[in-house]
Amino acid sequence: MAGLLVSGTDTGVGKTVITGGLVALFRSTGKDVTAMKPLQTGVSGFSPEADAYFYQQMGSPLSPGQCTTYVMEEPLAPWVAARRQGITLDRQKILDHYSNLAARYTGVLVEGAGGLAVPLLDSQYTTVHLARDLGIPILLVARAGLGTVNHTVLSVEYARQHGVDVIGVILNEYSGHSVAERTNKEVIETMSGLPVLGRVPPLEDLQDRQSVVAVLNSCLDSNYIWQVMNNAA
Repeated sequence: MAGLLVSGTDTGVGKTVITGGLVALFRSTGKDVTAMKPLQTGVSGFSPEADAYFYQQMGSPLSPGQCTTYVMEEPLAPWVAARRQGITLDRQKILDHYSNLAARYTGVLVEGAGGLAVPLLDSQYTTVHLARDLGIPILLVARAGLGTVNHTVLSVEYARQHGVDVIGVILNEYSGHSVAERTNKEVIETMSGLPVLGRVPPLEDLQDRQSVVAVLNSCLDSNYIWQVMNNAA
């Protein structure tokens, strides 16, 4: 079994697109992979806005209810959203959910909530603690443009301080129009010591699974990602 936690340098950087896209890409090569969203906020029940619907659209065999552990209505950090909604978040329930999926599939992509320091269960339990408890490394999704160097390097250092491996960085919505976008890859690799595993352009048609697979296949080092996922298992 191979596992990987997909996190980001911020909210809205494209974690869901990359998570679902990797599911589609891996499954297109015969790998029995699925995705999991332990903590979904900002949706009411399993409305179409839930991230799990995109996983399903990208070929994940699980329904939203099967791959999501908790759902909270307000678009807040899970710890805050759960407290305001009167929900008690159980760490062991999340770990058991992951273990059950890991026993059924050759690979599980776990999408985090927001960035690495977002409080999930309480103020002392963030995304890096979840990755550590699951025993899986992190793939970091970052913006491509100006400002991303600072956010990315700080995120990597935060993970390292907590003993969690980051396998690499994906720069999302890359156009190459600015000097910052064109030079960020080299700067991030030099400062973090990690590879930038792809610069993903804006995906024009997220409804077309084959199109998503084609784009990601052309700009991501998916073989390396799969290899590292398996080595970490």
